Amino acid sequence: MSVLGALWAEASEQDRAEFVQQIKPYLPAQQSDDGWLRGAEAIAAYIDCPVSRVYKLSSAARIPVEHDGSILVARKSVLDAWIRAGGGKCP
Repeated sequence: MSVLGALWAEASEQDRAEFVQQIKPYLPAQQSDDGWLRGAEAIAAYIDCPVSRVYKLSSAARIPVEHDGSILVARKSVLDAWIRAGGGKCP
């Protein structure tokens, strides 16, 4: 664990909340874009994996993607939930 990670882990919830409020003006504005990702390349970049893995998971119906013709599409929030639930772990 990094030094910053260790400090964050030791900080109280109140200290963390105060820190976030103090740095918020310096952070880029967060987009609430829950748009669609089009194409295996975009999906792979979003979940940080090789394109071949996206195709493999899609073929096995183990990733929440849909098809727009022959193009894979996925909603970001659905992929986020999938990753939080364990993602493409081997069974």
